[in-house]
Amino acid sequence: MLERTITALILIPIIIFCVLFESNTYGIIPYFIMVLTVVMLSTTEFYHMAQNKNIKIHSNIGITIAIILISLAFFKESNYFWSNKYFHIFSMAVVILFIIEFFRKKFIIPSSSFTTTIRGILYISLPLSFLFPIRNLTTGKYFLFFLIFGIVLNDICAFLVGKKWGKTRLSSLSPKKTLEGYLAGFIASFIIIYLGLNKIGLHAVILGIITGFIAPLGDLLESFLKRSFNVKDAGNILPGHGGMLDRIDSFILLIPLYYFYLFWIIKLRPL
Repeated sequence: MLERTITALILIPIIIFCVLFESNTYGIIPYFIMVLTVVMLSTTEFYHMAQNKNIKIHSNIGITIAIILISLAFFKESNYFWSNKYFHIFSMAVVILFIIEFFRKKFIIPSSSFTTTIRGILYISLPLSFLFPIRNLTTGKYFLFFLIFGIVLNDICAFLVGKKWGKTRLSSLSPKKTLEGYLAGFIASFIIIYLGLNKIGLHAVILGIITGFIAPLGDLLESFLKRSFNVKDAGNILPGHGGMLDRIDSFILLIPLYYFYLFWIIKLRPL
């Protein structure tokens, strides 16, 4: 518990700085470095998990593609591609595929060297590439700040309440996650997003509900992957938390959906 708290206290100020920092000289370079680092570490951890099942992974190719995808998303000139409705349809189809696999507790596409390498790209770098289009939207960095804050609070409250009062298991995929913790996390993320974004009225309510519902689902999806690959944690790079993928799993399904809502429903556009 102490290690977990210390790690969080170190990381949270760094994340806030990277999200909000912007200057004429350096632009959003700290944000780019943060996202790229997270994607590279998480993708590496995913491929290491897959190798535990003796699947031969083309990890160098997968990580290279991930770096290229994130780097392209960084440039505002690529906004057109990330704003394209066909790319949105494809990305939504990927999210739906992962959700279906989670509920079926079975991979729809059989695991092979090729498909697992591609899965690592689609599961991590594709969803997280939308962190840049969100940041580039009008007032996007503030939407992003409250999204991250909401997910962090969701995780903290779910952990604390589940550990002390949790009795009802939420899913067989993760015995430590409880319904009581889920509800506490849902309420916490809903409140912070609603309070932070209340100027947009009903949209703040909907975004709060989406965040509270989808963030834990991303966590459970990673639990499904870890069980499929017979591993307990994705890694051990973060003391008290496990691997990088263990920390960002709640973002994976949510980030594209969050962007789609801002772009298509609220109709925010790039700066």
